[in-house]
Amino acid sequence: MYTTWLGRLLRLDGRRERQSFVLLSLAFLLIVLPLAAATDDAAGFLAVALPGSVLMVLALAQRCRDLGLPGHASLLVLLPGVGIGVWTALAVAPGTPGPNCHGPDPRLRHLRRDLLIEHG
Repeated sequence: MYTTWLGRLLRLDGRRERQSFVLLSLAFLLIVLPLAAATDDAAGFLAVALPGSVLMVLALAQRCRDLGLPGHASLLVLLPGVGIGVWTALAVAPGTPGPNCHGPDPRLRHLRRDLLIEHG
């Protein structure tokens, strides 16, 4: 079933391919964090940082599942001295080809969409 990009982003299950994971991470670093830092009070900071952080955690968990790992393995990015290595591994490691126990290959979503457009 075809879902919107927002629907895929907000899913608590499923998988995420490397490209969209890196783009979401860049958006978090370049948009969410500077906006949160620019706020004058704690409530404004939380209003920006909390939703952005939740979306980033969901993307991390989806990326872990693409590699065949449980979603809670994404919490490893919170470990000091280890987090950047975990994020880098998630960003560069290819996902499990084909379906795994967490769902279909997210890279094939583009192929399915293109086939639907070509064949009506």
